Amino acid sequence: WGAMPIFGLPGNPVAAATCAMIFARPSFNVLAGGHWMMPQSYWVKASFEKRKKPGRREYLRARLIGDQVEVFKSEGSGRISGLSWANGFVELPDHAVAIRHGDLVKFIPFDSFN
Repeated sequence: WGAMPIFGLPGNPVAAATCAMIFARPSFNVLAGGHWMMPQSYWVKASFEKRKKPGRREYLRARLIGDQVEVFKSEGSGRISGLSWANGFVELPDHAVAIRHGDLVKFIPFDSFN
């Protein structure tokens, strides 16, 4: 494909939307002559509990309510209704194994990707 950049996205709609916002959109900005734009994020208290495997970062559909954030109950990457329910992502770092109610988590509002 010569010098033409190609972005491969996952086949599941939520995974594709997430990867487009996190990776593709900032890359397009760089290709257009701009800088890599880091979305604005906030540390807020979790109003949920979650266990995950260490060694991988996860982005969960989330909704900020007051000073706490909740996550969409169904984690399936084909459940697009979670995108309309959410107003951002919770980013769980690679090293995280368990998130407990009240732990501080990173919330990334959807509007910070503009």
